[in-house]
Amino acid sequence: SSKTNVPRDLFKNALTTNNPLGILDEDVSVPVRKIFKPAEKLLLHKPYLGFDYVVPDPDRVVRRQPLLMNHEGYYYPSQSLLAAAVRSGSVQSQPQIELLRVPGGVAGIVCRPREKRADLIFTGLAAREYPVDEKVIMPLLENRRIDKIDAIFLLSAEYRALDDLVRLADRYGAGRICCCAELEPSLREVLATVSAGAKPDLVSFSDRPVTASGPGYYPGPNGLRVELESTTVLFADRLLTGHVQSPSVSGRTCLVIGRPYYATPGDWSEMSQAGYSSVVCSKVAHSRSTASPTEQNLPGAEALPDFVFDLSRIGSLAVGGANAY
Repeated sequence: SSKTNVPRDLFKNALTTNNPLGILDEDVSVPVRKIFKPAEKLLLHKPYLGFDYVVPDPDRVVRRQPLLMNHEGYYYPSQSLLAAAVRSGSVQSQPQIELLRVPGGVAGIVCRPREKRADLIFTGLAAREYPVDEKVIMPLLENRRIDKIDAIFLLSAEYRALDDLVRLADRYGAGRICCCAELEPSLREVLATVSAGAKPDLVSFSDRPVTASGPGYYPGPNGLRVELESTTVLFADRLLTGHVQSPSVSGRTCLVIGRPYYATPGDWSEMSQAGYSSVVCSKVAHSRSTASPTEQNLPGAEALPDFVFDLSRIGSLAVGGANAY
């Protein structure tokens, strides 16, 4: 399937199928058009989600049960398959990245399903008249029951926003902050004012791109590349029109643009030809040359391609790995 997103609560329950005979025949799964999820209070505990579909034979005896369902190109397990997989320990949880809009750019929360710790990636961070860490970022983490940050990656930031970032790192016990070389002196200056608690290690990005050697984080002069099992996510502060960075690996590749992006004619087709399976922007508007100032910021003013996602319209998006059985 060419689809790159599924309902947020279902994402971590999607299946990666390993079929040596090729693509699964549609007869091996139950095609489903609509899904009814459990109550919100249950979803807060990040449960394993499976379906239940039973069709008895004419004599009212159940002799078989489907193990897979197909919803919009993704496979999901039955409750029986899910219970057996959890019991045998064969569930392999892979990290996923949830993308959200924050002042100054896009935040990526990288965590494994059902874990309470995460890494944070900021394409940019801007200061506001209120504490951004308390009013914006902390509620996002609390809603996802995250109580520990392992590492923070920062591509750009306003100087006044660094205080918010350091407070966040202190409160969640972040052990490492990785930033671009331009921000390192300012961050060291702000960290020097922190007297309580252990200070995180500060590391600056290399000016040379790092060759990927497996899942992990690979910073470079053009941004941060996150390698997952079957997905590459490229985080960039901004994108210069006409200078699309082609993905260097096979599989799904998601480009995350932090600054508001003013599309010009041909940009989307250029990105599609470059091999991006999805492009996520903090905000998408018309080209300055093709829209009036009043039209640029109107929701729905521009019909976006299927692989382009505007966080100012959809709120959040999950990309990355899935459960494998």
